[in-house]
Amino acid sequence: MRELEALASKLGLRFEHAGMVPGARLHGVLDGVGVDLIANPSSITTRGWFSTPLDLGLSIVAHVPFAPAFRNRVTVGEDSWDLEIDAYADEPDRGRALLCDELRSIVTQCNIGDPLFRIDDRHVELHGFAFDAEVFLRRVAAVGAAVEAARREVPVAMPLARCAEAWSAVARARNLDWQSTPLGIRGATDGLGLDVSTLRRSRGGHDVGIRLRVLEPAMVPKLRIRRETTADRVRAFFMRGEVQIGDDAFDRAFLIDCLDADLARRVLSPPVCAQLVELCARFEAVELSGAALSLSGDAAAVQPADLDRALTLGAALAESIANAAAESRGPYR
Repeated sequence: MRELEALASKLGLRFEHAGMVPGARLHGVLDGVGVDLIANPSSITTRGWFSTPLDLGLSIVAHVPFAPAFRNRVTVGEDSWDLEIDAYADEPDRGRALLCDELRSIVTQCNIGDPLFRIDDRHVELHGFAFDAEVFLRRVAAVGAAVEAARREVPVAMPLARCAEAWSAVARARNLDWQSTPLGIRGATDGLGLDVSTLRRSRGGHDVGIRLRVLEPAMVPKLRIRRETTADRVRAFFMRGEVQIGDDAFDRAFLIDCLDADLARRVLSPPVCAQLVELCARFEAVELSGAALSLSGDAAAVQPADLDRALTLGAALAESIANAAAESRGPYR
């Protein structure tokens, strides 16, 4: 294993012995890509991780003759690829957009000789012999870098397309970072930190998450609210005394965890309560913790205007927190 230890030093990776089992592990960042190598005396497994998982339902492996295909095969019209590589994706056109010339060239190199390889939405994996360690590490890093470049040209997943146009307009107008695969928005706007993420749950199914936080709140209230569950209702029936706002729709929908009921009522102003109730109809999980708001649910239920509604709610939350802080300080500071 001395060769691997020297290789780790050469590439700037961490080297670890594999405990009582003969072997070693190398891991770290190579050419901007997270890589991991597990070695035993006869073989190695090398992985390169994508910065964020794709949402293609991707599978790329060496061609297996006469293998039954239960998914949508992606072909590019070139025998050197289509006859040697089996590629599958939920939406073949999106998968084809990812398979640019550079990525296909690197994957074809991975298919030369005896090694086994696989690429999915999360990473590339290459199996082979220990003496090929540096070659394999550089190949998985090259695949990772090529995927990061190619994903910019991949269109948004069809289940998210109805939201994408409106949300990309919001990102442009507010100078936020935008990516299409998977759909995501990040940045700061009007004193709010915003993170919109999407996750492929299954073939054709995606989840949407919207997270907002007040960047410089006048205070961070010790307050947490979340959607009420059936178990919460049973518990509340036998144990009275939970905090109530006085808004019937809000009190039915949410459970409030706060030791200071007056503070909760000041932070949960009528505009904040009304907008939380509205979003509750389309997001399965709605939670407010201190000065941070999280929404998540099935993309099929989310509306294009919900991002604007969430930003409006964030602004209302920031204002109510500022007002609650001012009232807590009183007239004398």
